[in-house]
Amino acid sequence: MQIRNAGIAEPDIHPEVAAVLERCMALRIVSNGRFDHRPEGDLDPSGYVKGWAIERAAAILSDAGLTRFYIDAGGDIAVRGRWSIGIRNPLDPSRTVIGLELTDQAIATSGTYERGEHIWGDSTGSLASISVIGPDLGTADAISTALFSSQGGDTGWLERFPGYEVIAVTNDLEILTWAGLGTAVPPMSVPPDRCRRR
Repeated sequence: MQIRNAGIAEPDIHPEVAAVLERCMALRIVSNGRFDHRPEGDLDPSGYVKGWAIERAAAILSDAGLTRFYIDAGGDIAVRGRWSIGIRNPLDPSRTVIGLELTDQAIATSGTYERGEHIWGDSTGSLASISVIGPDLGTADAISTALFSSQGGDTGWLERFPGYEVIAVTNDLEILTWAGLGTAVPPMSVPPDRCRRR
């Protein structure tokens, strides 16, 4: 808030805040503007900073010698070691639509079923949620936000993020994946008639 409203000069910004804003700008550029930390001119790095903060917490735990843990903050998850993760059914959040085995990875999910309309852009299409799996939760969070806000349109920029995989769930509970998923993140239980690659 202070940066947005008080006109704080760049030298006065804390180095961690400057690093977050620099990463947000880089993500904006490589996603062709699909991820935008300044929608309509307002500063809002929330599509990146929550994942960034979770990764910082994970680094602290790893530095303390922990090798197997799970941090979940509002559905954005970082794991060290091997864990089973379920992607929620957006029509019935008490159930899952797909189970995954993740090892030393992160997963971020964007959708409106938990918090309502809170993502800038067009979230009125056929996609109910988009989850992104990869090595860094801040980046996965930004990618899932960008994809959900555009409802999965214009995905050519995804090739600039090697090591990140995408799972989308439609309003009809069809599961869509972007190329490479099967080798990086093996599904535990995907109904064959509900899964197709994109």
